[in-house]
Amino acid sequence: MRQAILDAIRLWNQGKGKYLLSKATHFYLQLHQPIFPKGKPIHVYPGIFIDDTGEETLKFIVLSEIYDNNKWLQNVQVVDVFTDLETNPIHDRYPIPSSIVQEIKTDEALQRIENWKMKKDSWIQNSNFIYAFYIPTLGLNNMATYQTIFALKDGEIDLVMTSNSETYYSHIRLIKQHPTPNFFLLNL
Repeated sequence: MRQAILDAIRLWNQGKGKYLLSKATHFYLQLHQPIFPKGKPIHVYPGIFIDDTGEETLKFIVLSEIYDNNKWLQNVQVVDVFTDLETNPIHDRYPIPSSIVQEIKTDEALQRIENWKMKKDSWIQNSNFIYAFYIPTLGLNNMATYQTIFALKDGEIDLVMTSNSETYYSHIRLIKQHPTPNFFLLNL
């Protein structure tokens, strides 16, 4: 598994997967402890996995910032990326606490998601390369599963998170440079 994950990140970092991102709509983050300690940011690395038939698939390698070091293999989660929001409903119905400063209005979240649907191809062709996503989790329910939906905000990729289709959360940072301190997997 270790080598497959490292190979997948390297393939992505070589720029071999932008076309796969154009099909992506969302993925799920399952914030259960101890893999994701409460309040600790999450690092999400895109990776291109190749199956036995040679087919390339975009997946995300997800781990807590505190495990993004030489102990990463025991604390990593590889998640599938889905291509159709309608066929993959949200599994859990945990409310997001209202104290989160990153909460965004439903209309704004839905507009960002619609922007991704309508403008993703143009963004993919003209965007800077992304090595990873940094997702703060302070205030999130660490026992919930969050549907994490691709979106565009001000012409830049965004991830909108929800666990109940009523409250939306968005506050990510894009990692656009390499090497980046604290992103151990980029340096392997």
